[in-house]
Amino acid sequence: MFWNICCGKSEIALFKAMLGICLYSPKNIENWGSILRAAYNFNVDFVCTIKARYTRQSTDTINFKYQKPIFRFDDVDQFLDIYPKECGLINVEILPQSLSLESFSHFKNAIYVFGPENGSIPKDLTESRTCIKINSNQCLNQAMCAGIVMFHRQLTLGK
Repeated sequence: MFWNICCGKSEIALFKAMLGICLYSPKNIENWGSILRAAYNFNVDFVCTIKARYTRQSTDTINFKYQKPIFRFDDVDQFLDIYPKECGLINVEILPQSLSLESFSHFKNAIYVFGPENGSIPKDLTESRTCIKINSNQCLNQAMCAGIVMFHRQLTLGK
């Protein structure tokens, strides 16, 4: 089922924004508040999840769902059917084909998909699509990655 948590029903027209964060199967729901704050502070138009449910966290001090839409998708196919095709789909994942974030040129219209801490983004999302990675000694949690990538985007695009 596709639905907008903000309104509690399907409203695909709201899913026309040009900058989004998508979390694939997040391991720890505790990261939600930090991700939502980063999304809000870096002017992300929406947040969505694939294979996860939104649960209000005390760290979501801005009540994001009242500011911007949050979408939930039950599976990858549902997400791929609905996401705005004018947006570049950018996977943030440590893969052999991943480009380094330091040298990456961000797309004006983009949805950044962040992989889980205890798994990987499925090939349906990564094959034939842009993949970037943050060079670090170990993998980072989704909240940390979202903040770093959004800051780099703002820094390089000047917005």
